[in-house]
Amino acid sequence: MTVVAERALEFYGDDGVSAGVVRAYAPYMDARLENPWICKFEISWPGHEERRSVFGPDSWTVLFAAPAVVARLIAAAPDFKKGRIGVFGERPRTPEQIEEFLGLMRPKQ
Repeated sequence: MTVVAERALEFYGDDGVSAGVVRAYAPYMDARLENPWICKFEISWPGHEERRSVFGPDSWTVLFAAPAVVARLIAAAPDFKKGRIGVFGERPRTPEQIEEFLGLMRPKQ
C-alpha cells in the first residue's frame, strides 16, 4: 500500500511528548463491493493504534472522507478528551478544532 497523506500527531504523556501519526493509503477498487472504492487509514500514538477503511462510489469520495472519519475517531478517543493529543504543537480541545488541524474545511454560514 502506498501512503498518499500523512499528518504528525503529538502525544502528551506522563513521560513527555511522543510521536503519533495519521496515514491515509492510496484508494483502490474492489468490484465485488456495492461501494467498490476503499481507502485504508491508520491512527497511532503511544498506547493507541487503529486501522480502518472508508468505502464509497469513487476514489475521490473515499480519499476525502477518510480525514472526516479520522477526526471523529480522534475526538472520541479518551486521550483526546484528556487533552493528550496535539497537532503542530497545539492541543485541540473540541472536535471542530481537530477537524481544522486535519485540514477539513467547514462551510461558512
